[in-house]
Amino acid sequence: MSIITRGMPDGHVAIYHGPRDTAIEADPHADLGRVLFHTRLDYTVVQRVETLTLNLPAGPYDSSGRMVHNVLAHGLPYTPLIFGMVKNCRGVGHNGGMDPAYQTEGPVPFSGTVVLGSAQLISTGYAFKMLQLGCNDTHVTVTDLSPYVAGYSSSYLGTYYNTFTYALEVELWITKTALPI
Repeated sequence: MSIITRGMPDGHVAIYHGPRDTAIEADPHADLGRVLFHTRLDYTVVQRVETLTLNLPAGPYDSSGRMVHNVLAHGLPYTPLIFGMVKNCRGVGHNGGMDPAYQTEGPVPFSGTVVLGSAQLISTGYAFKMLQLGCNDTHVTVTDLSPYVAGYSSSYLGTYYNTFTYALEVELWITKTALPI
């Protein structure tokens, strides 16, 4: 399969698979599946990388079962798009019963919800945390969501089990892309 690199008279560059195609050269959306690079596409640029350890407490959670941690001030006049990686995510293998679980640890992308396991037994099984990476107008945030409601009677609604402490190692990529919020 050939790869075409073409510089156009207007200064744009297109790199794509397959035979020469003037439609792709003029507009990368003509066949985006063949495009490897095109200067008419907007690319997200990472402007800063931060590596840090966030010490997550066991609790307390608020009435909606959340703890929001301001990880660091991004110092930008807009809310940036951010990406990340949890470098020491602890996973717990499920063996189908309540036997002691084995634990693994390693890097995972920090996008969506990351589940952080433990060997701590509670009444419903092994405790875990659900973590979400976010950003607001001033800070990069990590939200710890508790899946554990302490009870189902009216006297317990809105209270959550404390889970466990954890030293979360993260790498954060702060981009030049402003979120439309």
